Amino acid sequence: MDRRKFLRQLGLLAGASTMSMTFGNVPLRAFGKSLYKIDDVNGKVLVLIQLSGGNDGLNTVIPYEDSLYYNARPNIAIRKNDALKLNPLTGLHPSLQPFKEFYDEGKLAIVQNVGYPSHNRSHFRSTDIWLSASDSDQYLNDGWIGRYLGYSVTNDNNYNLDHPMAISLGSTQDTLLSCTCQSGTMGISFEDPNQFFQLINGSSADTDPPPNTIAGNQLKYVKEIAARSIKFAEIIKEKADTINNQVNYPNTDLADQLSIIAQLVAGGLQTPVYLASIGGFDTHSNQLGRHANLLNNVAQSINAFQRDLEQLGVADRVVTMTFSEFGRTVEQNGSGGTDHGAAAPLFV
Repeated sequence: MDRRKFLRQLGLLAGASTMSMTFGNVPLRAFGKSLYKIDDVNGKVLVLIQLSGGNDGLNTVIPYEDSLYYNARPNIAIRKNDALKLNPLTGLHPSLQPFKEFYDEGKLAIVQNVGYPSHNRSHFRSTDIWLSASDSDQYLNDGWIGRYLGYSVTNDNNYNLDHPMAISLGSTQDTLLSCTCQSGTMGISFEDPNQFFQLINGSSADTDPPPNTIAGNQLKYVKEIAARSIKFAEIIKEKADTINNQVNYPNTDLADQLSIIAQLVAGGLQTPVYLASIGGFDTHSNQLGRHANLLNNVAQSINAFQRDLEQLGVADRVVTMTFSEFGRTVEQNGSGGTDHGAAAPLFV
């Protein structure tokens, strides 16, 4: 299936551009200039999970029969007997046992060597390239999700604007969801959903008309963004409160993000795209234990999320995909770790 068909079947129909703001001391992003129509609460949902720092692909999907792998990594390679065998040549890191179960159930696909030509080893630049889907020498101000969503709809004023088109949890990363296209609503991003809900619960929009000046027009736009943020927060809280998670999640930030997403999807929020994130993958030193803990966090969090979606009856609507800004070097370094590399696997 080609990329356009894949995205089309997810039913993604929205876009964004960005404005930073703070309510109280809670940072959030409001994504303006977007438009979408999802009238069906049974619509498809894409959940993206960003593994920030550069995940080591070779110790994630392991070529356990390749002697070059063990020669290049005498101290940090995953032993053949420890790899979770997928086929006669490759296996998964032992911390990814839930992924092995998904794979055996036909619910997990692995895409190897995902990257881009003339790779950049800067975290910031490579992240921008991934989020914007630009060439390595091209600088864009919007993201591939935002562009797709923004340009995939007809410019029609009759679209349903009651629900945010995209939600980012765990960070205020805005590039992926932003769009320079012409439209009329927004998605939102917040670091702590509970703080955000509590804050908005007692807030109301400023309805005083701005002056008829250039500055007044700019103030009007800011007020519109603020009012929509409050409206979206209210609908988010309403939908989250209607559903209880059906499984126990690990006590981690990533698991918290995914548990909220499960509640919102099952609760009927008509948002087609979510972004969650976890950091710490920049494993320049002492990689073995650190990477094992990170992968265990990812695997256990996604396992709880998937099983929760299944029990809530919405798993068939949701596709989850991981990505990281780059992989790591083939050879280990002198500190028991790996340095910035290029392509790496992703999970769908």
